[in-house]
Formats: sequence, C-alpha cells, structure tokens
Amino acid sequence: KEHSRERFRSSLGCIYRNGDLFEEAEKLKADVAQKIIEVEEKISTVANESSIAEAELTALEADAKSLHNAVKELAEQLEFIKISDIRGALDSITKYFQMSLEAEKRANASVLLPGSLVEQSAEMRLEVESLINETAAAFQETQEEHSRLLDELAGKLQSLDLAEVSEKVCGSPPGSSCADSPCGGLSCQTEDGGKKCGGPGCEGLVTVASTAWQKAIDFDRDILSALAEVEQLSKMVLEAKQRADEAKQNAQDIFLKTNATKEQVDRSNKDLRNLIHQIRDFLMKDGADLDSIEAVANEVLNLEMPSTPEQLQTLADNIRERVESLSDVETVLQQSAGDIARAKALLDEAKKASKSAMDVKVTADMVRQALEEAGRAQTTAEDAIKLAEKDIEGTQGLLASIASEASSVEDRLGNATLRIAELEKDVETLRQKAATNAEDIKAAEENIAVVDRTTA
Repeated sequence: KEHSRERFRSSLGCIYRNGDLFEEAEKLKADVAQKIIEVEEKISTVANESSIAEAELTALEADAKSLHNAVKELAEQLEFIKISDIRGALDSITKYFQMSLEAEKRANASVLLPGSLVEQSAEMRLEVESLINETAAAFQETQEEHSRLLDELAGKLQSLDLAEVSEKVCGSPPGSSCADSPCGGLSCQTEDGGKKCGGPGCEGLVTVASTAWQKAIDFDRDILSALAEVEQLSKMVLEAKQRADEAKQNAQDIFLKTNATKEQVDRSNKDLRNLIHQIRDFLMKDGADLDSIEAVANEVLNLEMPSTPEQLQTLADNIRERVESLSDVETVLQQSAGDIARAKALLDEAKKASKSAMDVKVTADMVRQALEEAGRAQTTAEDAIKLAEKDIEGTQGLLASIASEASSVEDRLGNATLRIAELEKDVETLRQKAATNAEDIKAAEENIAVVDRTTA
C-alpha cells in the first residue's frame, strides 16, 4: 500500500508539473501574440509616417526648385542693376576686358608661339604633301599595269569558247542551244530557274557522277541487305551450334550410359566365369557325394544372376533404341551443314558486292562504313562456321565411337545370354543326374532292404 501511495503521489506531482508547464506555455503564447500585435501596430505607424515624410519631401523638392528659380531671377536682376549703374557698368567692362585679354593670350599661344598647334599642323601638311609626291608615280604605274591586265582578261573572256567544256561536263553537242539540247549546258536553266546540265542519255561528267553515286547507293543498299542476311544466318549458325552442342551432350550421356552398361556386363561375365569355374572344379572332384552335388545344383538354380536373359535382352534393346535415336542428332548436323553452306554462299555474295563497291572507288563515308561492317560480319560468320564445323566433326566422331561401343556391348550381351542359357542347361542336366542318382540309390537301398529281409 505504501508503495502504491508513493507511485500515486509521484503521478500527481507529474500531472501538476505538466499542468504548470501548460500554463506557462499558454502565458508565453499570449505574450508572443501581444508582442506581434504591438509590432504590427508599430509597422502600420511607421508606414503612415513614411507616407507623410514622402509627401513632405515632395513638397520640399518643389519649394527648393521654386527657390532656385527665384535666386536665378534675382541674379539676373542684380546684373541688370549693376549695368544700369555707371560704377557697376565699369566693373563689368573691366571684368569682360580682362577675360578678352586672357582669350587673346591663349589664341596667340596656339598660333604664334614656337611649337603651337598651327605650326604643327603646317609641318604635318608639308610631310603629307611630300609623301604624296613620292608615291604618286609608283601608284600611277601600278594603276596602269592593273588596267592593262584587266583589258587582257576582258579580251580573253570575250574569245573564250565554253562549248568544249560544256560538252565534257553536261554532254551537250557543240553548237546546240539550251532549248534544243536535252543535256543543257553550263549556263542553261530550266523553266523553274534551276540549272539544266546532264541527264539520262548524256555522256557528261555530271551524268557519270550521278550514275556512280546512284550505283554507290544501290551497292550500299545491297551490302546492308547482305549484312542483314549474314546477321540472320549468324543467328541460324548459332542456333545450329546450340543444337549440335545439345546433340553432343546427348551423345555424351548415351556414351556414359553405354560405358556403365558395359562395366555392369563385364562384372556379370566375370562373376559368371568365376561361378562356372567353381562349379566345374567342384564337379571334377572325386570325393563329391550326391547330396553335395544336389545342394550345389539347387544353390545354382536358386542363385539370382546379376542379369537375367530377359533383362539383358531388354538392356540391349534400350541401347539399340538409344543408338537409333542418334539419327535425330544426324538430322541436326545435316541442318547445321545446310545452314553453313547457305552462310558461305551469302558470304561469297557479300564479298562480290564488296569487290564491286571497291571497283567503283566511291569515297563516301557511308559506303566505307558499310564495307568495314561487311568485313567484320564476314570474319564473324567465318569464325562461327569454322567453330560449327569443328563441333560437327567432333560430334560425328563421338557418334561413331558410341555406335562401335554399342555394337561391342550388344555382342557381349549376346554372348553372355548364350553362356547363361548353356549354364542353365548344364545345371538342369546336373539336377536331373542328381535326381536319377538319388532314385538309383533309393532303389539300391530298397533292394538291399529286400535282400536283408530275405536273408533274415
């Protein structure tokens, strides 16, 4: 109870303290709000005072301007009053006379004194005149030479015949006009104001260049098309390579399973040989009694062979089916070979297109880039073809090895089946002999018993 009371009192103390904090916060909030209101009132008062001061400043500026105008008017009136008075007029005359003397001194200094501006100007004028006199003769000679050259160029221009140049450039025959010649000329224009030079059927440089440019565009288009086909065939070669890899992996799995089966058959044959050898050694012993022979025969018949003839035949059939399933691998390899042949044909076409484009000797950047891309595509496709051919050769070798191993295993399985059948026949014969011997022994015992009874 005391502990609970202490906790209750401490809780009440915390509540009271929190209540005091809330009250202080409310008071602080009220004080801040009051100060904000006071600041806003001061700002409003300052704004009003600023407006009043601005109006007063405007009025003062107007008063100052009017005062300046009044002072200016008073100065003019004062000057007029001074002039109207004899003494004031004399002072003004003296003042202006002094100013005139100073101006005369400055004018004389700029004209009469040594090194004045007028003297410098005269010296400079003399220098310019001497330079003009010195260069006038050279200038006249240069001008005459230029005039002579211009006259010669004008004569050459008048005698110049552009018919031969027009024939080489545009293909127009000599002496034909712009309207009559379909090939036009250097100065010919169409009805729309465009140039008329060259065209279909013309043998000028313009037509040759246009034809070469069009051939370059066609070659570029053919190269791009060949590149697209090469890329498609590269994908096909890659897919064929993947299928060949899958076929190779399947063949590898079949090879491993065949080896495992071969090892199992070898172990079974080895155990069978050991068993036959032991039975033969046992039967060849002279001291073997009939009960032991019968027990051995029963044990051999009850013995579970590593693989029954039916199981061995089933295993041989499975191997044969797996080997026959390798025909799908051969189909994949044939498809891959066909894809490779097609890729080689397209590579030959791309090489022919590249050779034709090189014969045209077009220096356009697009054609050069297309040729470079064609070369890279050819190299890539050739590498892919070589790799696929290597994979196909390796897979074919592996298939041949698997087929050989499968044939060998099948032969061994056949031999093992024959051996097991012969062993079963031998065991059955041995069992029959044991049964016959047991019957003979039983008959002999009966005869012995009859003889004993008779003699008794």
